[in-house]
Amino acid sequence: MRAAMMRMMFFVTMILICGSGCLGRLISEGAGAVTGARGKAVEIQPVRTGKPLSEYGSVEFESLRSDIGTQVPDEVLRLIPADTLKMLREDKLFTGGGPPLRISGQVIHYETGGAVDKAIGPLQEVIARITLSDGRSGAAIGEANVIGRAKSSTASGAQNLAEGCAKGIAGWIRKNHPAAKESKE
Repeated sequence: MRAAMMRMMFFVTMILICGSGCLGRLISEGAGAVTGARGKAVEIQPVRTGKPLSEYGSVEFESLRSDIGTQVPDEVLRLIPADTLKMLREDKLFTGGGPPLRISGQVIHYETGGAVDKAIGPLQEVIARITLSDGRSGAAIGEANVIGRAKSSTASGAQNLAEGCAKGIAGWIRKNHPAAKESKE
């Protein structure tokens, strides 16, 4: 009787352990479908300028390039600037009447998951070194590594990774733009 009870407790415990892993994966896949890839900026040179970002009247993104040996899809190099500019236009932080803020950079890391990643949870990421500079003088005013990362299969792929990287760039600019800070308060 006691041995049967121990076996039953063992099987229940195993079901709970295995089920929680599947449930966790299900939750992360659902979240990935809603939010897409994540974006984050890690400043290398904090944004420093004699004038705040609010004095820039427009924003322009030079073409993004890749200097790494792995194959970065052209779609990623095209979508990161387009998605970034779209997000910044929606924020209405740059409304004309001043010099342009120029964004430039290159992809320094690109990784897509393999077969193991698909089984235990994908990890795909793109990292770009991004520089903000004054559009007239060309002087650099800030630099960051920006990461677009997908941790679910529903948030993976070139389009989602580019969007995640754009979220990181736009978030970094918002963090340093006085008008964005005021709208949060």
